[in-house]
Amino acid sequence: MITRLAGLFRQIFSIHYPYTNPIERHWASVMFAMNWATVSGVVLWLLATATLPFAAEIAEARPALATIPLLALGVHAAIYWAIQNGRARLAAAAFTGVMLANVVALTIFLDPQQPTISGTTLTALVIPVVAAGLLLKRPGIVILAAAVGAVLLGALGQSQITRPIRLVPAQTVAADVVFLVSIVVVVFAFGSIFSGKMRQVAEEALADIRQRQWTVELGIELGKTPLAESAILARAMIVLRDQFKYSYAQVYRLDEDRNHLFRAMTTSMSRYEIAGRDRLNLAAVSALAECARTRQPVLVASGAAGSGHLRATSRFGLAVPIQHAGSLLGVLDIQTDTDTPFSANQIETAGLFAGMLGTTLANAHLLEDLQRQLAHQETTAARLQEQLVELQRREQHRVGDTWGAYLQERGAAALGFDFQAEEGTPVPARDLPDDLRRTLEQGAPYIEERGDERIIHVPITFRNQTLGAMAFTLPANQELTSRQLEMAQVVSERLALALENMRLFEQSQSQAQREYKAGRLTSQLIGAKDVSALLDLAAEQFNEALGAVHTRIYLQPDLLAEPAAAPGREEPA
Repeated sequence: MITRLAGLFRQIFSIHYPYTNPIERHWASVMFAMNWATVSGVVLWLLATATLPFAAEIAEARPALATIPLLALGVHAAIYWAIQNGRARLAAAAFTGVMLANVVALTIFLDPQQPTISGTTLTALVIPVVAAGLLLKRPGIVILAAAVGAVLLGALGQSQITRPIRLVPAQTVAADVVFLVSIVVVVFAFGSIFSGKMRQVAEEALADIRQRQWTVELGIELGKTPLAESAILARAMIVLRDQFKYSYAQVYRLDEDRNHLFRAMTTSMSRYEIAGRDRLNLAAVSALAECARTRQPVLVASGAAGSGHLRATSRFGLAVPIQHAGSLLGVLDIQTDTDTPFSANQIETAGLFAGMLGTTLANAHLLEDLQRQLAHQETTAARLQEQLVELQRREQHRVGDTWGAYLQERGAAALGFDFQAEEGTPVPARDLPDDLRRTLEQGAPYIEERGDERIIHVPITFRNQTLGAMAFTLPANQELTSRQLEMAQVVSERLALALENMRLFEQSQSQAQREYKAGRLTSQLIGAKDVSALLDLAAEQFNEALGAVHTRIYLQPDLLAEPAAAPGREEPA
């Protein structure tokens, strides 16, 4: 029952709307308190008029003292609704308006027989004027000034009142002193509550702006240069120590099992250090564990439950979750040794700082993964490149050996032809000119000027293996374009491909002829009827197939003397 009553009390007498503007938050809190104070005063006055005889006599003689505050309760209810729904500006206008209405009504209609504007009215108008200057913007102040001006113009209507008023200062001095003191107290309260607090709010807002600027600058700094996780955390600790002026800060990272926190970095007023892997279970009673579980900032004071992680000199601690894309990375713990707890602005700024830190850490991990993948890909590419170079080297050797063997079979070290335009037919050439020899050594095309001739030397290359070279002789006065050079290279490439195809074709023909001769020889040998005939036929065919002039065949005599094996029996090995 008591818990329910306490919850109902907090529900009614606390502001639920989360004001982000510190000035509006301050206005809402002050107006909320003054609104309840005014309502409480009206309720007490109504109870007094119902129970106390002298209060009932005053209310009966001056009905305005009872009816006007009662009518104002509806406006106060509207002010309460506006504050709870984030309409602080509307609440300020309504609050100032009801104060003006109360002052005017209670002073002008204080005498029910003769409503008049007196010095009391003019003096009491100071209260709504001061409130308007503190709560309203320029349009609201202008409207209230117009209303006050209308009240003052109403004083001109009293020129027709001729009834004398008997004033005895001795009889009214006490009431006047109380009235003036009340006016001074109310005006002083307005000034001290609003103006004094406004300076504090402005200083907190300025400090919050500076801290957010430092947070942005740190994020830009960490984004420019790729750093490791330890370097990022160390730089963040330095900023919290030197610029934010926090006495102590530490970062807890979430372990791989995601059930424990380990301390990754700490700081003090003199240095930062990489802490040991102190493990903290998320189920433990600690502000850090609660922050990790709820993923919400947790404020704790020294000596309270969950404050076991605070240092002996720390008075307050703030645990903020470090997150990125909805994933928890760790907890940022900030501690202060001052007597002032963390303000709402400081808590919000710490959340922004932790968010920036989480994004930076996630980007650093992503960059490390990309660097590892890049290094792996570079290693793989280098290995493949080495294999490709080795394959090309082997291919070059294979092509060179194949063509060497091909030319050796043809009985020549090289093949060449000269083509003269006037003759019209290629002329076989067995020699290798020096200029073509230089082309073979260089392996690249070049142009040579020789007298009135221009000679284009182009290597014949197949699979990075130079098979030969060719030279084109042009008149010196003939223009040589890049297209012609390109055409010469294309011709050499097509020639190399054609030569390789022709070599393969000739090898295939030779292989086919050998297979044909071997098959025909085999069929003839199989047709022999005895060993002597077989040997004679073999010697004759070998001479013919190989071009030999003499053939000699030897057999082991013991093999001919052994009897044939009986059918169905196997000879021992």
